[in-house]
Amino acid sequence: MRRLTTLALLMILWIIITGSFSWQSLSLGFFLSILSLVLFDRALSGRWITRSHRSWPYETTSELGSATLLQRLVQILLFIPLFAGKIFVSGIQITRLALTPGVSFWPGIVSIHSQLPNLSAKTAFATAITLTPGTLTLDYIPQEDLMYIHWIDVSEYHSDSVDREVSSGLRPWMLRMFS
Repeated sequence: MRRLTTLALLMILWIIITGSFSWQSLSLGFFLSILSLVLFDRALSGRWITRSHRSWPYETTSELGSATLLQRLVQILLFIPLFAGKIFVSGIQITRLALTPGVSFWPGIVSIHSQLPNLSAKTAFATAITLTPGTLTLDYIPQEDLMYIHWIDVSEYHSDSVDREVSSGLRPWMLRMFS
């Protein structure tokens, strides 16, 4: 039943994207939808990694319950505009640094503790940091729960403020979405 629902959703998406109801377009869409289902069957069922390597404590997402999934979906939908705003503000700050005559910044590498419960949350956190202009996640040391991040301006380096500046309030959102 799940595969038929996914196939129907993929076909609806295909029709919306192409805007065509010709038999050629629908045939191609059906073929690509079936191909997607075959290729991504393991990912859709939550079986893409073995149990011993899981950071997600559940066998499949169906074990979570619909209320928990809905709550996480709401958190993700609330996070998207907040994150877009952070990217915009960071872009403005980087533009200001680039347009200021002379070098008024000091790039460097800093380390922060992720303090997140599982690998999925840590990966999303590292990706969010990397997508923010002026930062790039370089490495993660799981034994110490440390992330090494290249930051464009470490001129005002203070050990307590670096974590707040680099992560820019993303950690609480990751905790809400992944725990």
